[in-house]
Amino acid sequence: MQPGTIIEKTYARRSIEGYKSPYNDPFTYKSVAELGEECVIELLLPFVDNLDSLAGFAQSRVEFQALAEHAGSAYRPENWLIAYLNEAPIGATFPTRWWDHLEGGSITLVAVLPVYQGKGYGKILHAKGLEILASIGVLKYVGSTATTNTPMLRIFERNGCELGPVRKFRVDERGMHVPIPKID
Repeated sequence: MQPGTIIEKTYARRSIEGYKSPYNDPFTYKSVAELGEECVIELLLPFVDNLDSLAGFAQSRVEFQALAEHAGSAYRPENWLIAYLNEAPIGATFPTRWWDHLEGGSITLVAVLPVYQGKGYGKILHAKGLEILASIGVLKYVGSTATTNTPMLRIFERNGCELGPVRKFRVDERGMHVPIPKID
């Protein structure tokens, strides 16, 4: 998305104390800590806007670093996972406990590579992220997505999240979403 773009995001919430994924998970997982950030940056290339090889890799690096920076001191590469099916990477889930509110957490990224989309893998990766959050002591999950991201909204609902409210954000030069204050 271009810097300056205004987007609306829907929030999703649920209690996850003791959460276990209800799905038959066909994936094996490797963490960012195991793979190394450079490998993960390359795996995330299909999700950047600029697919030119050099510019795309640079943009993927900027976006990954922005995700890690957003997580701040709560960034734990051992919890950020790449999913594999038959030894091929298919997607990612990056669960993150909040540094300033330890009972809360979010999933910084849920992504399924385009060739694997539409197969129900997103809900499994989201559920895996919820399970990781619960295993590290998170009790309350809060996520968000663009109001136009119908697949993710369905994933939230299928995984027991309550939707709402909707808020506006501005996309910054790193691709991060900066809240626009409400004017009453």
